Amino acid sequence: MERLRHIIGEITYDYPFLFVFLLFLGTCLIKASYGAIGALFLLLWLFSLFRLRLFIFSLISLAVLLVIHHRHPKPAPPQNRPLAACVMDTKTGKRLTLELSSRYGKIYLFASKLYDNIYPFDRIEIKGRFRGIKCMVDSPFKRYLMANGFTVIGFASYIKKLSACYPMAYFENIRRWLENEFYYFLGSKEFAFIENAVFGDARNRKEIRSAFVKTQLAHLLSVSGLHMSFVFGIFWFVFYQLFAATGKIRRRFNIKNLSTTIAIPFVLAYFLISGMHIPAIRSFLMMLAFIAGLIGGYRRNSYNVLFAAAVIVILIFGENIIFSASFVLSFFLSFCAIFIYRFIRSFNTPPAISYALFSILICLFAMPIGAYYFHRISPVSFVGNLIVVPFFGFVVMPLSFAAMISAPVPWHVKAYLFKLLNAATATMLKFVFVLSTFPVISIKTGVGTTVLLYLAMFGTVWLIGRKLSPRPGNQPQSAVKTNP
Repeated sequence: MERLRHIIGEITYDYPFLFVFLLFLGTCLIKASYGAIGALFLLLWLFSLFRLRLFIFSLISLAVLLVIHHRHPKPAPPQNRPLAACVMDTKTGKRLTLELSSRYGKIYLFASKLYDNIYPFDRIEIKGRFRGIKCMVDSPFKRYLMANGFTVIGFASYIKKLSACYPMAYFENIRRWLENEFYYFLGSKEFAFIENAVFGDARNRKEIRSAFVKTQLAHLLSVSGLHMSFVFGIFWFVFYQLFAATGKIRRRFNIKNLSTTIAIPFVLAYFLISGMHIPAIRSFLMMLAFIAGLIGGYRRNSYNVLFAAAVIVILIFGENIIFSASFVLSFFLSFCAIFIYRFIRSFNTPPAISYALFSILICLFAMPIGAYYFHRISPVSFVGNLIVVPFFGFVVMPLSFAAMISAPVPWHVKAYLFKLLNAATATMLKFVFVLSTFPVISIKTGVGTTVLLYLAMFGTVWLIGRKLSPRPGNQPQSAVKTNP
């Protein structure tokens, strides 16, 4: 009993934000009628009583969340009267959809494709029909709107562009200028992929989206934590090699931490150019969690800062963000990646084997939650993530950044670089299209089944790690140093 108390005391000391997150999660799930699972998380949160200050800190954090997002009822927007709003995002499907910020809250607006010259961070005047989303019939679409903070849905009959919402419009103009450069040099499918995967612009994804969904590679079509990780990794590697080759810097500074610190502004610049959408904001915060863990050490800080990032996201966007599929996938798969990385790191395996094992395990851990949200599993997702993801990160992504940097130079100089980028992207897309011809398995899992599957998977990996990882007591006598 004393041993258990000691272990729980260590956990509460090392991971304070875990218990804040558990309190948020349990409260939100109970409010959303998931009483049993919510009660389980609240029961785990009660272990914070081992640290009374942590218990009080958790309650204060919950109170801050409720105060910040306590919304007074707002009047409905005027019907068919001019309304000013700022465009936060645009999407193109069967119809044009605009995500707006206004004095009536966030508005999800359907509009005609005639208004496709509207871009993020444009200030517009609209007329149309509006209604609160609380009046909608319960559906996945309504839950999506609530999870992302929308309060009004509308149908526009008239839109007029007024001005730009500065200073964010400056970065949007840079992004559009770069996209135009890529448009003139790349093929249609290649540009559609780069536009989605690198610039975060989801306007033209129809012709390639189906193949990426079938192969469970759709996460490449939006700026996610994976993209931020590759951006950070590219610049970190460049600066690390540069500092390692400089004797004075190598002797005076910790070049790992120095490279990490200098790479942060480049990640921030990419975040600003990528559109600053809600998924990109979450990914950027998760990336900062990874960076903090890298500087402070993986053993404790990576988990704790990850939970801190999740708490900050909830405080910014509200408790309904917990039910957003993209938030769950971003946060949970980041947690799984840290868990799997620590598991593989305990073995002394070659880098190629470690990467292959990591890719296989992360695909396995992504399957139950993918089946819950998308009701399908792709048998070739292992192959896709094992080959396509590193090819995108280590070939397409660096070439894309080189093409961005070369944008101001004369066209006959940068044309060769864009040809190389086009060829690399075309090769990757052909491979994805071939994988998409394989059939997918339709499967649907409930919340309880998904939770039980993950408990079994985490428990199995943990037990294997404890049994197979080398321990000092299990080393052969010849490996133990003795004093002469």
